[in-house]
Amino acid sequence: MPLNRCSAFVFDITTKRDRKCKLTKYFQGVCYVHARIIYRYSVTMIQRVWRGFHKRTKLNNLFFNTPRDIQMHILRYVREDFNIEKKWIPSVQRIYQNRIISFHKNYAALDELLVSDLITSFRIGLSYYKLQNRLYLLYISDQHRLNFLEGKC
Repeated sequence: MPLNRCSAFVFDITTKRDRKCKLTKYFQGVCYVHARIIYRYSVTMIQRVWRGFHKRTKLNNLFFNTPRDIQMHILRYVREDFNIEKKWIPSVQRIYQNRIISFHKNYAALDELLVSDLITSFRIGLSYYKLQNRLYLLYISDQHRLNFLEGKC
């Protein structure tokens, strides 16, 4: 009578020896856990190759057949969110943080702050707040436009 057990060997902690897995067969003589372990690499390799092929055919059929100026426009539009989020916003944040820190360092020793200095500090913070809101609204409008163009709206 054939056993309906997994054929993979596992290490048993209590006996400190290798033994056969006690789970039932799922696919080609191994249980579900060991089938996932064995075939995960093959599946991911097939998916990776297929996705790469699919992207290359889209690029060859759509992107490379367009004129160069339209390609540059597409690339600028695709990279715009990345450039705003990863390059421009952090640099503006560093500038305003350095201004605020230098303001507090310069006037930390003084007991009395001048009204003009307080107004300057307030204006810096307010302009940064307005800029952050404007960038967020710009980002939201771009995402809404993309969703509308893709038909997700």
